[in-house]
Amino acid sequence: MEEKTTVEPKKRKKDCGFLKIGCCSFKPEDCNPEKCDMYNIEFTSRAIRKELKILKTKIKDLTKETLKLKQAKRMIKLEKIDKDDKKVKEYKQKLLLIKDWGKGMEYLDKAYRYCKRTRK
Repeated sequence: MEEKTTVEPKKRKKDCGFLKIGCCSFKPEDCNPEKCDMYNIEFTSRAIRKELKILKTKIKDLTKETLKLKQAKRMIKLEKIDKDDKKVKEYKQKLLLIKDWGKGMEYLDKAYRYCKRTRK
């Protein structure tokens, strides 16, 4: 007797509100939790507002530690000396993370306004 093993297909989110209002850059067939940060957020104004507050505090904390003038000047000097320095790469990654979170804030804000307007 042979046992049949079935591979469960990846769960896909149907009727994603973020996708409908243009806050998601993924195609519906590519929407899954590994790729999308907004996958687990419920599309209601309350859940989006809660996520906005969390993201605001994350951005605020990260910018306090990375965007100090002394540190920025030091990283510019280090970058001129050696672009492949570990500290410079970490600093650049933090700056990219702040930029990415800022874009996420824009998307969440747009979704929040939509939910408030449609009373969801």
